[in-house]
Amino acid sequence: MVTGPIITRTRTAGEPSEKQVQMREIIMEARQAALDSIRPGISAQKVDQAARGVLEKYGFGPQFKHGLGHGVGFAAANANGRPRIHPASPDVLETGMTFNVEPAIYFDEYGGMRHCDVVAVTDSGVEVLTQF
Repeated sequence: MVTGPIITRTRTAGEPSEKQVQMREIIMEARQAALDSIRPGISAQKVDQAARGVLEKYGFGPQFKHGLGHGVGFAAANANGRPRIHPASPDVLETGMTFNVEPAIYFDEYGGMRHCDVVAVTDSGVEVLTQF
């Protein structure tokens, strides 16, 4: 039984390569772009695009192979949980919604990296609930 939100942090064994450092910096920039866009009334599509646009700007668009996030609540890992944060989502954010934000970069035959936070929409924007 899942008792809390599932989050992702990526670590390296030993010193990260230059490619891994670059990937992490870009993922964190994408995360921040998404967080900066979150507020009541914004479409979930726009939140996804805020993060996806950063990844695309650095040439990693094809390596982001899933939507930015999905709602969390009773089931922490429910890819269909509202709001669905992806390019075709019909959802609009409302105060009180909780969901994850998980920008990622994946390479076939190499591996990948993802950073996931659980957030809540507030009257004034967003609150990051995973403060570690």
